[in-house]
Amino acid sequence: TVFLSAIALAATVIFWLCVLTLGCPQLQLPDDFETYLVEQVGRRTRKNIRRAQPQFQDDSDLQITVSTPDRFVDDLNVAFALWSTRWAGVLTPARIADLIKRQRRFFELAHRANALFLSILWQAGTPLGAQVIIADPTSRAMHCKLAARIDAEEIPVGNLLECHAINWGIAQGMQLYDFGHGNEAYKYRFGAQDKQISYVTIRRRSAVSEHMAS
Repeated sequence: TVFLSAIALAATVIFWLCVLTLGCPQLQLPDDFETYLVEQVGRRTRKNIRRAQPQFQDDSDLQITVSTPDRFVDDLNVAFALWSTRWAGVLTPARIADLIKRQRRFFELAHRANALFLSILWQAGTPLGAQVIIADPTSRAMHCKLAARIDAEEIPVGNLLECHAINWGIAQGMQLYDFGHGNEAYKYRFGAQDKQISYVTIRRRSAVSEHMAS
């Protein structure tokens, strides 16, 4: 089209354009959670999930909460605190603060649009893990955006939160569960299949040159 041709011409003269492809494991959600367990996960994973559910239900100290409007700010702060702890020592404090600032604005907008799912796993009032997901009721898709947890002996924090989110999504009529980019093994244990996603980065050539020179 004329529009795309104009972009391409501008890119060759002024901008540096790069098209990158990411593998994003995704899960097609069935109509009920039991069908998901039977048809979409392996025997070992299914066994682990079934074993974890009674543990969670029988332990009165364990609780998963889903954020409500009156709890949103506090719950988001809990999620960011867990995430900051996870990445401390890997990212600089300034980088962590910058990423949180960007993500906070994004999550606030999603929350106002009623398109945010934020869950926290607690043990006796102490947060063990949190998950923030964009849950779009229009496209019926869930996109995992932030997850963090602390190591807890004998408590499968990540599995409990993931299963809870998938179960919630199925109950809400969601059709797609997007784990986000990255090929971590646990995503495939939950039945995900790779989806190739392309995105375009456009920068001024001067900015790219300065970046490469530094």
